[in-house]
Amino acid sequence: MIRRPSFVSLTTLVLTLILTVSAKAYRVSPSEYDFPALQPSFSTFYAACLAAAGKGEDLSVSVIGRRIENYRKYKTLKLKIYKAAAAAPVVYIISGLGGDEDSNLSKFLAEQIQKMGLSAVVVPNTMTANFVVGASQSGIVGLTSEDAKDLYSALEKTAAELSMQGLSSSERFLLGYSHGALLSSYLTMLDQTQKKLNFKSTLLINPPVDLLYGLEVLDKKAEQFSDISFGRLIDFATELQGQVKKCAKTSTEVRNPQEFMDNLDLKEVEASGLIGRVLSGTLKDLILATEAIVDHEVLPEAGTPGSAVERQQNAARNSAAGRIHFQSYVEKILIPFNEKARNSGLLELSASTSLPFALSELTQNQNVFLMHNVDDFLLRGDDLSYLETYFGVRARIYPYGGHLGNLGQTDNLKAIENWLKNGRLNIRD
Repeated sequence: MIRRPSFVSLTTLVLTLILTVSAKAYRVSPSEYDFPALQPSFSTFYAACLAAAGKGEDLSVSVIGRRIENYRKYKTLKLKIYKAAAAAPVVYIISGLGGDEDSNLSKFLAEQIQKMGLSAVVVPNTMTANFVVGASQSGIVGLTSEDAKDLYSALEKTAAELSMQGLSSSERFLLGYSHGALLSSYLTMLDQTQKKLNFKSTLLINPPVDLLYGLEVLDKKAEQFSDISFGRLIDFATELQGQVKKCAKTSTEVRNPQEFMDNLDLKEVEASGLIGRVLSGTLKDLILATEAIVDHEVLPEAGTPGSAVERQQNAARNSAAGRIHFQSYVEKILIPFNEKARNSGLLELSASTSLPFALSELTQNQNVFLMHNVDDFLLRGDDLSYLETYFGVRARIYPYGGHLGNLGQTDNLKAIENWLKNGRLNIRD
């Protein structure tokens, strides 16, 4: 286990003490919210019910033009566009951890924003093979401050490509969820000085305050996956497929999270383990792509093309990549890279991957908003108090929803629309 320094906790305390906020964050009361009080893992699982009916349009943007054998499809950065019917502002959606342009949650949000009369662009998360090959200068991702620089450059080229296609707008919004929200805070920090994209406003949805802590939580959840029997997995997969199809035929207003979870018949520990497994499962392709660019000697050698043992060697390499969890990635790849490239250790790594690092540079920016949940399992200790103090009236806090499970609720979508059209998040301001 990584022994992380207490940097984020100290930063949280200092910033909380020095910031003065004119109004308190708005907490939605349980009595006025239409999402049930479920276990956080159950609430989070309900996000599987959120999917777009349409497909959007594919967009490929050449960022650095890197060519890697077996990853030629990622030579360009893959995005998705949901165009408004008429000329309108463009909302860039930064996907959550491991999410690419086909992320269901990103496409759901994009389609909802399209229905609001705006255009939306789904952007892959930096922790994906697509971004590693197609947009990362170093080929190593996870250091938020560096990833954001590469992502900012990619968004510049995306905006230029959209302009060439006739989708030009003087108004751009930035919306990120989960790890994508953390990245969005850094993108906003960069845009504040570079002023090349000139985002009108930024919305952070369920960002982790301390990324390294969040990765630890996901690893612990993934460990619970091994306790689920194969038979239970088969039963669950079959039932989930049926429930998701049912959700797709049901309007947002009448979906029932309680019924959804009751029909799945999952124990809390099973839901938790599945969440961890799904998210950690995105790491395999990222590691294989990274190792194809920079060999950290954490995997067996790749098979020589055409050799008798090529398939066997590559199978062993793929298997080894699948066994690396988030903390192993940080220890074996990210920390050594940080030490070599920046001559800095774990303290600086913790700082430059945390939310307070970016927010400390945005204290005068009143166009950054927050949406979060009290029961999000990526928060700990005084994290929520810090966020409420920092954002004040620019924050909308929900009593339930776990990590993103409530994003499709009517209240949440109305708040997003209010943010886009009226410049404020809280509906009753």
